[in-house]
Amino acid sequence: MFIRYASGSATIEYAVSELDRYLRMIDPSLDIVPVPSGSAIRSDGITLGLCRDLGIECAEAADPLIDDLADINIENMTGYIAGSNERSVLLGVYKFLTSMGCSWAHAAPDGEFIPCRSLEGYSYKYRKMA
Repeated sequence: MFIRYASGSATIEYAVSELDRYLRMIDPSLDIVPVPSGSAIRSDGITLGLCRDLGIECAEAADPLIDDLADINIENMTGYIAGSNERSVLLGVYKFLTSMGCSWAHAAPDGEFIPCRSLEGYSYKYRKMA
């Protein structure tokens, strides 16, 4: 499975590393390859990026630099996590992981709960202003 993203943003690259790290903990059988690949949504993994770069409408976010909109559309572990700004992409990654059962009580390894399960066929849709 590929995690595709537009490189150049430290925040989006951090979001990719978090998604990669937690997906590997949830389902160790996944073969995950992060790939900087621009802004095209492909059918062979999850694409992370800004709504405007992925061609996704985000009119609800009046000021995309301030307003946080996360749009997640994953079907069978393929699709995208998009945001109105870089921060929103990272928030979208955590929302996606939360949908799988992950939770964080505090920022330390002993403060997180990461389920171990198969993610084969996993799907999730979410679109909301924060």
